[in-house]
Amino acid sequence: MQNSPNLPFYRRRWVAMLAAIAVLIALLLVVLPLGLSYGLHKWLLANGGEDVHIEDIDVNLFSGTAAIHDLSLSAQGRSLLVIPSLAVKVEWLPL
Repeated sequence: MQNSPNLPFYRRRWVAMLAAIAVLIALLLVVLPLGLSYGLHKWLLANGGEDVHIEDIDVNLFSGTAAIHDLSLSAQGRSLLVIPSLAVKVEWLPL
C-alpha cells in the first residue's frame, strides 16, 4: 500500500504510525504504576518482609511526581513498616 492522495485519511501510513505511537505511550502510562508496584512488592519480600501490602502507586511523568499510598510490611507477626502516604517529586532538568 503506497501513500497516495487518493487514499482516505484513515488509510494513510503516517496516520497508522501516529496511532500506533499514541497507543504505545498510553500503554506505557498505564503499565508503569503496575510494574513499579510489582517490583517494590517483590523487593520487599526478598529483603525480609513476609506480608507486604501496597494500596496504590501513582506516577505522573509529566509533573515528575510519584506517590505510594498505604504501604505496610510485616514479618514474624510484627508490623515492621507502615507508611500511610509517601510522595516524591523529581526535577527533570538537573537529570
